[in-house]
Amino acid sequence: MLTIYLVNEHDEIQLNYSDLSEDLAHKISSSTKSVIKFVSTAETDLTTFDFGKDDIVCLGFGHHFDLNYVQHTMPQLVKMLKTRNTQIVLVTELRYFHENETYFDKSADELAIHQLAYDQRLKVLDLYSYFNAWYQQLSASKRSEKLERVKNASDLYQIKKSILKQLLSCYLTSWFSRKFFVRTKIKVRGYGASLYPEVWDKLTNQTDMAEMHKIGMNTVRIGEFFWDKLEPQEDHYNMEYLVNLLSQLKEHGLQVILGIPSPTPPRWFTLHYPESKIVNLRGETEEHGSRQHVCTNNLNYRRKAYQLARKIAQVANQFDNIIATQIARTN
Repeated sequence: MLTIYLVNEHDEIQLNYSDLSEDLAHKISSSTKSVIKFVSTAETDLTTFDFGKDDIVCLGFGHHFDLNYVQHTMPQLVKMLKTRNTQIVLVTELRYFHENETYFDKSADELAIHQLAYDQRLKVLDLYSYFNAWYQQLSASKRSEKLERVKNASDLYQIKKSILKQLLSCYLTSWFSRKFFVRTKIKVRGYGASLYPEVWDKLTNQTDMAEMHKIGMNTVRIGEFFWDKLEPQEDHYNMEYLVNLLSQLKEHGLQVILGIPSPTPPRWFTLHYPESKIVNLRGETEEHGSRQHVCTNNLNYRRKAYQLARKIAQVANQFDNIIATQIARTN
């Protein structure tokens, strides 16, 4: 029996953990029996708790974080749990929403959690990013439908409990099955190359695609640099470019690893938001034209990159030859 423990000071969400366990069992169709439980640190001393070997312990499931908990308590718990041979997951905070905030940034708590996970090579159950994406796509009328005011906080909103439980059930069962139970076997090996159709004419691209297919290639990687093709002017999108490109690749029997072109904002972005440019340690400002000249902490950059990623996702959902998405490009 493998147990998944969701840990926080108090059980504020109050899911039906028996139903959640059954949903996970149906999802994974595995011989490994699993059960999901909540553990309150206000009532239980984790240092003396009898965790089983290979149990999954998720630290921070719920609301009410503070930086001291993340920077001091969490590392101590991680250190202790590693001696028990448990599988450790760090959970980002299920934050409340403020009607005047956009949430394209991450709080100090979220950044500290991701840094701790990176340092300790741990998985992150990123509830904050998941529910932030859900919140961003809601219209004003849908927000009033699905949110309610937080008790004793007139300017804060939370997801209605019935909706939250439904969303969490789907997300948690999917996340745990992918991260711990399902091992997808590679049926077809990818063989191919990066393709940069944005710098070539239509005839050259058609010739390249035909030649790739002819020599046995089956996969291409595209997209990390063509933001200006998809949004030539601010808020004016040309997604037909991507639709046509993906259609042509499919016609030539080519699978696609689709990049999000966040490293190369267009010229109009730099002109509209000059404060977004990186200033290095010598006080020098990176100018437009270099790769990744924009500071990724800039909120205008985050907002525009998020909006573009949603547009790309809507197109990508129409094509079954997309086998993966590359969400960032690093040097």
